[in-house]
Amino acid sequence: MLRSIKYLYHIVKERKTRYRSRSDIVATILQSAAHYRQGIGLTKIMYISFLSYLQADKYMQALTENSLLSFDDGQRKYKITAKGHQYLETYRKMNDMLKDDGN
Repeated sequence: MLRSIKYLYHIVKERKTRYRSRSDIVATILQSAAHYRQGIGLTKIMYISFLSYLQADKYMQALTENSLLSFDDGQRKYKITAKGHQYLETYRKMNDMLKDDGN
């Protein structure tokens, strides 16, 4: 439990009060799903990503339709897929490249 709280704090602390792009929001959702390997519920995704129910629902539909997340009907939880991990890796590399060029 303590590890989860520290992880959530890290995600929140990492954010600055700025406009978030769709790719930033998607990455936050995927990072959350990757952290909770047994799956993550919609409410926790909403809390971590600072999204309303309607916003989160739209993102979850898009991410599952594009196979970045899978949904387990029995547990009612989302899990990251291999394609989702690939997206996160690409996202991180692009952010690293932009940080290097921007400073």
